[in-house]
Amino acid sequence: MTFIRWTSALELPNDEVNEQHRELVARLNAFHAALTDGESGGEDPAAILAFLVQYVGQHFAREEELMAGTDYPHSEDHKAEHRRLREQVQERSQAFIDGKAIDGNDLLELLKRWLVQHILGWDAEMATHLR
Repeated sequence: MTFIRWTSALELPNDEVNEQHRELVARLNAFHAALTDGESGGEDPAAILAFLVQYVGQHFAREEELMAGTDYPHSEDHKAEHRRLREQVQERSQAFIDGKAIDGNDLLELLKRWLVQHILGWDAEMATHLR
């Protein structure tokens, strides 16, 4: 079962950013599968989550590089949002990885919500500016 389905609504006018977003969606789907129905091909949910957190950092760094190369007027606000999201995701993900009392499904919903909202809000505006 697919947790997040990639649709044209998530497509932005930047192929590189879209490719990275698709990877994030694929990893969230793998995390969901590992938590709910064991369809992750034997991958450990904590390992999937650790990769996801690392990839989010790389993705945010690349977006910030793209913004730095332009006169994007909301660059500092977008970077501040990245910092806030990165801290929130790292803190909760590390708690899950460490086996602390955190519900994987709650974490999954949080990750889904921030990813979709970030793509449709901050990233859509940035990608339009980068065109």
